[in-house]
Amino acid sequence: MHEKKTHITAVEQFDLFPSAKRPKDIWDACKQGDLEFVKDFHASGGDLHNAKTKGYLKPIFIATRDRHSHVCEYLGLNGCYAFETSSFNTQFSALGQAIRMDNEGLFKTLLNSATEENIEKFFNGEDLCKHIVTAANAGTHTFLDTLQTMRQKRRKDLDAKNLLRMFCHAEASYNPSTVDFIEETFSLLSPTEAAEFLTKRDGRGCNEFYWACVFESESAVVFLLRHMNTQDIYDRVGGDITPIYQTLRKCNLAIATRIVHHDPVRAMDVCDKMQNRPIHVACEMEGRHEFVKLFLPYCVGRLNEVNEDGDTPLHLACRNSATKVEMLLETGEVDTLKPNGEGKTVFDLEVSSEVWDLLCEHPITSFYYRNQTDAGQLERSSQVGT
Repeated sequence: MHEKKTHITAVEQFDLFPSAKRPKDIWDACKQGDLEFVKDFHASGGDLHNAKTKGYLKPIFIATRDRHSHVCEYLGLNGCYAFETSSFNTQFSALGQAIRMDNEGLFKTLLNSATEENIEKFFNGEDLCKHIVTAANAGTHTFLDTLQTMRQKRRKDLDAKNLLRMFCHAEASYNPSTVDFIEETFSLLSPTEAAEFLTKRDGRGCNEFYWACVFESESAVVFLLRHMNTQDIYDRVGGDITPIYQTLRKCNLAIATRIVHHDPVRAMDVCDKMQNRPIHVACEMEGRHEFVKLFLPYCVGRLNEVNEDGDTPLHLACRNSATKVEMLLETGEVDTLKPNGEGKTVFDLEVSSEVWDLLCEHPITSFYYRNQTDAGQLERSSQVGT
């Protein structure tokens, strides 16, 4: 009986351990941390900063994401800009990635290896402000303190109003220290500037509260709920949608909960241009069961209201979710025989067997036909009287 072969050739070793293979391009080199390949690429005339990589990510971002500090240092020393941002965030910034990973070593490497020209560009432009927002949202005080120190060295003062706007456009979950930082920044505004920030709307009729909901900036939402008046929080934008509808679209229950609890009556009262209240939208959208659960306690006496198509929340729920139908039926308030704009009750709709069983098992309640009967009797009585 022959012994099992134990020798592994070099080729077989590469097949077993792909990361040991020679990088195919600068993307692979930065991902694997192969500094020699990066140096050879640079020596052959390759552009370290703008080299085309998978997903169009910068080489220095890839090296940061995969925690290769030695590659980051080389790239920084050779002119790669580690602080590049998009319109409002640092999603593809190497320094922003180091902050999000809470990696102090990489954070220091990226700053210390940056060329004088790049550092100058960084802290005298908007990129510094965006990284301050990232650090504040992450709750990383070490990074925030460093960036705040850089901010004090700027040739021009920091535009506090612009920084506040960036907080509203940066996705982040709630962080108490972030709210404190936003409050501190807000206090730098004059009374006139503060009022303008809270009330100003852009060309589309959107205010900062609306954008905070669009970008899912929960800390900014908490701050704005403290300072904005009710009308600016709940009113429709451009005659169409409201901030709470954006939370439904984004499926952000945390922000929706804050908006509802701030003023439940006003929150449930708003309509879109099709006369859908939040409960209609939650019942119509796929999923959103938790939103229905959130809204129901504040919809007493309103569950049979119709939208422009004549649909009640129950009509809408029957089309996509047995769970929502069950929640609505359990309130004892829904009218199962109320017709919609097409004259159809929920029993006339094409529904799943599960929904059908729920409707049939539940006692039929019809406020609609009761009211119709009462109205008919009243009319007959008046005719008899004449």
